[in-house]
Order: sequence, then structure tokens, then C-alpha cells
Amino acid sequence: MQKLQKMMIMAALFGITGMALADGPVMRALSMQEMARYGATDTLLLRASDLTEDDDNTAQTNTVTLTGPCSYEYVGFLVDQAFDSSLTTNTLSSTFTMSIGSDTLINALQIANDTWRPYKSSWHSAPTVATSGPATNALVSTVSAPYKGVVTNGATATITTIVTGPEASTSLEDVDSGQLRVFLRIMR
Repeated sequence: MQKLQKMMIMAALFGITGMALADGPVMRALSMQEMARYGATDTLLLRASDLTEDDDNTAQTNTVTLTGPCSYEYVGFLVDQAFDSSLTTNTLSSTFTMSIGSDTLINALQIANDTWRPYKSSWHSAPTVATSGPATNALVSTVSAPYKGVVTNGATATITTIVTGPEASTSLEDVDSGQLRVFLRIMR
């Protein structure tokens, strides 16, 4: 029993340390149940705690490397919780852009809560926001859907994410709630 308790404490400490070391979005494999539910194998996870830019109204760019050989397919995204800051009332506006290589799959998607309600999800098409605002927020596809790619043996593909700064008096580091998941089907 003591051995089990020690293992659980070590796992909890490792989990806390791993969360504290996270800098930007992370790619994680889905469980079998999640694979069945979302039709994907992996998710790119972005949480409010991943936003570390401390200059007001400044964007944060992060990259994740996908190593070959593999093929991949963009499946969709979910804004599980809109991004928000308890320091700002009714003015927070922040967008998310994601590219794989030179292809932009999600462009200027509103993810903040205060300005207007962000899109919650989109499946099996690569969304971009042509114009963004309370009356005109519309998703349009600018790449073929579903978007697919191949990374050859020994090569890599760079997944780039950009989150824009929320407003003139707020930094991304001040954002204290929010979660976004982008789903990919990666065949290794």
C-alpha cells in the first residue's frame, strides 16, 4: 500500500512539474475513447497557462515539430473554454492562427470571451475567419478539406501557432482561463 501511495505522489509531482514547464501548446496522443469520439489520434492543446507573453497587446508565437515518417490530416478544433482574463471586463479580444508548414489551417479565429462569443467548434474543414466581428463572424475554407500532408522519413513539419495580444492594457500572461484543442489524425 505504501509503495502505491509513493508512486501516486511521484506521479502527481511529475504532473505538476510537467505543467509548470509547459511553454506554449503541446501535442498529446488521445486515449482510445477520445480517438473514437473525435476521429483523431492526437490533439494540439493550448491552455491559458501556456500563454506567457508579458508585454501588453503582444502576440505569442510557438512551434511544435511533427517528425516523419508520418502522414497527417486536420480533423477539427474545439474551444472548450473561451479565453478570458479576470483583470479585464468586456474588452478582451484575442485570435488564434495555426499553420502546418506554409499552409494556414486556422486564421484569426476569435478565442476570447468578452468582445463576442467565439466559435466553439469546426470539423472536417480548415476554417479561416474572413472578417471578424459580432455581425460578420463567418468561417470560410481556404484550403482543400480535409487538409492532408506527408512528412517523409527523417524530415519534419513545423506546426506554428500564433495567439494575438488581448488588448492595449492586457498581456497574454494575464489571461487566466481558456482551453483550445486542435485535432489531427497522424498515421505513424
